[in-house]
Amino acid sequence: EKVQTKELYKLKLEKRKQDIMERLKQAEVLKKTQPVIYSELTKKPLVKTGFVNNLYLVAEPKLTVEDKEILNKLDNADNKILRDKTKELSKNFTEEQFDRIRYYFVRNNKYGIISPLIEDEKITEITCNSSEQPVTVNYNNKEVPTNIKFNSDEELNNFIKDLAKQNN
Repeated sequence: EKVQTKELYKLKLEKRKQDIMERLKQAEVLKKTQPVIYSELTKKPLVKTGFVNNLYLVAEPKLTVEDKEILNKLDNADNKILRDKTKELSKNFTEEQFDRIRYYFVRNNKYGIISPLIEDEKITEITCNSSEQPVTVNYNNKEVPTNIKFNSDEELNNFIKDLAKQNN
């Protein structure tokens, strides 16, 4: 039993080490990124993009658990009352929190997960063949994979239907 406990402990430590290494790698990557979307209010960068090897990386703001809960409750909110509703629902309202929530609110009601790609003027084409493959972009006349993937074929199909409705 002690051997199993030691092995389990080793596995947990190894997993933690991998998580830390991944975060360090992401932190290094973020140093090489450029802002592509700024806050309308604070003018601070919200979304950054850049290249890691041959991957076009999109770094969006991280949502807290509270941010996600608020965002879910704002589903049918009018953009004009978004700030008031966010203040009302938040335990510790800050401008940074509002920036994150507003970004995802607008993103989700426009082009979803590909919104940052649309904002980059050097991208001329966005393609996705299935949820099992990352979204690819034509960046400066070169096809490049991104770190963006749809979670399922159903999500991809719904995205396509919503896009078609928007453009009718």
